[in-house]
Amino acid sequence: MIKTYKLNNLWQPAAFKEAVIIQLVLSTIIVALTIAVNNLLFLLILLPITLPFIIITYIHYTYYRENLNCILTIDKNKSLITIQKDGSSHEYRLEEIKFIERNILSRTSIRLIRHSDYWYVRIKFKDNKVFYFSCLMTDYLIFDTLMPVTVRTRFYPYLRYDDSDLIK
Repeated sequence: MIKTYKLNNLWQPAAFKEAVIIQLVLSTIIVALTIAVNNLLFLLILLPITLPFIIITYIHYTYYRENLNCILTIDKNKSLITIQKDGSSHEYRLEEIKFIERNILSRTSIRLIRHSDYWYVRIKFKDNKVFYFSCLMTDYLIFDTLMPVTVRTRFYPYLRYDDSDLIK
């Protein structure tokens, strides 16, 4: 059985659409109040309210940018995983996967908006190549069928390109 995954929809998950709309409304209110009152105090009070929405917009943008020109194909019959990214193609046997790590929102995070929908999966192969697949592209359950998945929690599940915390 062959399954192919690619970037689906810019507005997935729904939290992004909500975050963008709320951020635009709040930013407009902040600017209008700052101009009307001519007081920097309003800016200092209201700006932190928009911070979670700015963070979600950043997370969504990085997920979108990472998976924009990426196609993931999993062929379980042949035990192959093919990744086409930015014009280059990488083909691996499922046995060549070193580890799969799912990064999700931690339970202790402040849930000011619906950012719990965001997650990404990091796959490292035995040749030390690392690929990232986000919630904008796939369902994380497909990776659970390939091999055991390590789950890591993050305060905000932003893409981490730093190899210092990779599972060895």
